[in-house]
Amino acid sequence: EPDAQRGADVAYFGADVLLISDGELPHPPVDEGTMRRLHRLRERSGFEVHGLLIGAARETPLDVICDQVHTFLGDWDPLALLRRRTEERESEEEAKPSAREELVRQREARRAKASVKGGRVAGPKVVRRGGSHQLMAVMMMA
Repeated sequence: EPDAQRGADVAYFGADVLLISDGELPHPPVDEGTMRRLHRLRERSGFEVHGLLIGAARETPLDVICDQVHTFLGDWDPLALLRRRTEERESEEEAKPSAREELVRQREARRAKASVKGGRVAGPKVVRRGGSHQLMAVMMMA
């Protein structure tokens, strides 16, 4: 069996290890003996341990055992997407005035314009008709 083990060691010499996880691992992910063996193997053969974290990038026990941790599907993490969309929607809602606020703003603008000219605001009036087109205007009454 030692000869078979040596043959396996030769076949995988220089190969790296890939661990795939959602990050829900015990901390530390392996016992001290396994960590020592991994450290010795790294020194002897130069292999690396890579982690592939499924989901959003975050600190996990993979960081303890892996040389590098890569993320997969981090941009499509459902919770992150939901949070991002909610934040976008809230910022859009804050940026635009409500329908009532817009009506009040328009009314105040008309009043301010009328007060500058010293008149009152009348509703829209047809000031010229021509074919299928009509010219509508807000008349300032003195």
